[in-house]
Amino acid sequence: QPLRESLAALRGELQAPLAITSVLAIPLCTVRRPEFSSVQAYRKTAFVVENPTAIAAIAERLSIEHNPPDRWPTVVCTSGSPELAVQQLLVMLHGSGAQLYY
Repeated sequence: QPLRESLAALRGELQAPLAITSVLAIPLCTVRRPEFSSVQAYRKTAFVVENPTAIAAIAERLSIEHNPPDRWPTVVCTSGSPELAVQQLLVMLHGSGAQLYY
């Protein structure tokens, strides 16, 4: 169910933003699907980190500050050197007008 909702959110089928509060691995074949062509970053800003632990620290900090998950920033984890799927996702986010911060 969470994956289906996440993909629906990426396709713009949901009326409200969806907060993904767990790691979602997206393979290249999925990133290349037409429904990903309209992917956007929350508030046109995406943070790129290499270490999955950084995402956990960000989520913990945001929850401590009582920010609702639907207002959390877009964070993309490369898990080290970015694979082709991550590279394509970052190109798509940038193409939609997002500022990327590494």
